[in-house]
Amino acid sequence: MSHRNETGATTTLATTALPATYSFKRTLKTGDTLSTLPSLPGSPASAGIKTLNLLNGKEIKCATGRGVNAQAVRAYVMGE
Repeated sequence: MSHRNETGATTTLATTALPATYSFKRTLKTGDTLSTLPSLPGSPASAGIKTLNLLNGKEIKCATGRGVNAQAVRAYVMGE
């Protein structure tokens, strides 16, 4: 997983142990987009992945994906 930090630089996080949880903080303003695309390349048909977008600790969007090369795409526009 990678994300852009407050200065605009990209930070990449990786893990080999699953399940894994990542969190980061970024200040956004109205109209900014927050998007996530977690994936499990080469995953078996039984694999599942879930992503949650939280705003001040409250869930605002959730997505799940299952199967081979599972992905859970989620986008949110601040002020939506």
